[in-house]
Amino acid sequence: MDKLEKIIEGALFISGRWMSLEDLSRVCGTASVGEIKGAVERLKKEYEERGGGVILVEVGEKYRLEVSPDIRDTVYYLAPEPELSPALIKTLALIAYKQPIKQSKVVEIIGNRAYDYIKELRRKEFISIRKKGRTKVLSTTGRFRKYFALEGERLEAKLDSPILQDAQKRLDEVVEGGEESQDASE
Repeated sequence: MDKLEKIIEGALFISGRWMSLEDLSRVCGTASVGEIKGAVERLKKEYEERGGGVILVEVGEKYRLEVSPDIRDTVYYLAPEPELSPALIKTLALIAYKQPIKQSKVVEIIGNRAYDYIKELRRKEFISIRKKGRTKVLSTTGRFRKYFALEGERLEAKLDSPILQDAQKRLDEVVEGGEESQDASE
């Protein structure tokens, strides 16, 4: 493994987020996007051949390191508490898709717990709230775009991005898994 691959691997590990070839190129300094692409492909191949507990995932020309799906359930409890619970993701997805949206509409769809979710999303700076008459209007923020790798993009055009589709698939898996374990306990 050369120094470029080590830097890329370290960047992906430490950031814990999706990174584009341009992001990785900036981290590496002098490397071109083409060199970065080659190094990422070599790393990806190395991880695949090794068959270990960590894999290099590519979605929509963005990359990150993840726990291998075949052991995820075994080691998931060791991870720090996720930043966004499934309920927060559901609420945030509704706000992102329908923005700007009245808080009352979110509560109507999600239920009274939406007030807690909205408060938490605002605390985490994923949404902004502005008063409009007697109601509040909710919208996503730059932090939301950065977290979901939507920087510099028109949000409406990117709601069907591969990263969000992947997140939705994973959310569906979590929800289905939770329902199965709940059914088993009844």
